[in-house]
Amino acid sequence: QESQTAQALLASSLRRLSNLSRVCLPAMLSKLAVLAVLFASGDCFRTASDLKDEECQESQTSPQYFSELRSNAFITECSKKDVCLLMRQLDAYFYARALKGELVDYGTPPGGRFVAGGSCKRPLNSKKMVPVTSKEECQKILSKHTKKKMKVIDSTKYPAGCILDFVTKRGRFNKADTNVDAGVKYIQVGKSRFSAQRRKVDIRQYCYDDWSLDEAAASYYSPYKLKASMAGRPEMSTSCSFGMMASLSRVGLTDSPCASILTGEQGTKAKNVLIEQITNHWCPGIWHEAMDKGATCSADRFPSWAKHGFVQDEDEEGIVERAEYLLRGIGGETKEDLMDSRTAKMGLPEGVCENIEDELFDGILSGKGDEAPDFFRDAMVK
Repeated sequence: QESQTAQALLASSLRRLSNLSRVCLPAMLSKLAVLAVLFASGDCFRTASDLKDEECQESQTSPQYFSELRSNAFITECSKKDVCLLMRQLDAYFYARALKGELVDYGTPPGGRFVAGGSCKRPLNSKKMVPVTSKEECQKILSKHTKKKMKVIDSTKYPAGCILDFVTKRGRFNKADTNVDAGVKYIQVGKSRFSAQRRKVDIRQYCYDDWSLDEAAASYYSPYKLKASMAGRPEMSTSCSFGMMASLSRVGLTDSPCASILTGEQGTKAKNVLIEQITNHWCPGIWHEAMDKGATCSADRFPSWAKHGFVQDEDEEGIVERAEYLLRGIGGETKEDLMDSRTAKMGLPEGVCENIEDELFDGILSGKGDEAPDFFRDAMVK
């Protein structure tokens, strides 16, 4: 992993050798020699271990937060710093949607069903599900299955949320957050052990499909963070997506001047020039500058601040930690496996945009000709 990251960072570092007077590399160095210098010159080049100096913190997702950052930095027109804040907000927007389960839109709300065994938190299959948390929602669900009045309880003997006894057709909303399983049981009726009888109950719990990610996964799997393998080519990163920057403005989540230009009429000079500037210059330049200054943060698979849905499980190898909904013999990757197989990504932490060398878009636009740039002018169809 160290070697792979070093090679990726090499491309970024070589472009700036002219500014590093204390390092001199002959033009014909072999790849092995270049790597040797890369590891030896710790003051000029960074390796994977350097990426772990600062941990990426939880994203601030409020649009007002980014508006205040622009106001405090006196950003009133489209600029490189404005684009940097858009890159950070795209990461925050992904995090917020992932926590709410809004990354996938099938055109319909998540499906729900009564489960006859297991529970919403620990189902018998590999589907991730959640219980009903609203008694009003439970009332609507039960009204389709029984005419009997719903009873609200707070009991540790029943599954959490909306439950229905399929034998008696009695529905309940259990406010207690329990891990009790649904299923068929036989309970004793009557106080005397001589006259007591056993009665069958078939308690089923209503569960919704859960499309959300936990905090750890939502932070790590954001495509707007930079993989270590892409450190030498950040222009290929999703964080440079001008289309997603424009989307933030269309849905009213940003007052960015640059995003406002990107939502303008297709084919205009300003919009086309800005697209080219963001994609080929500003966005990759922000990543390179942050890496050169050691100003990026490290996004591990399991950040120290984040909640995760992994709990202890016992298998043939002993005690391991697996995702809670993948237990009951279903298996799945353990937390330890994920930590070993997921390399830390890079992020843009708070404060990095304020220290980026700024450049105003108006100055760039005025230096262009009157004709809007044609990105496909030299394209050929084979």
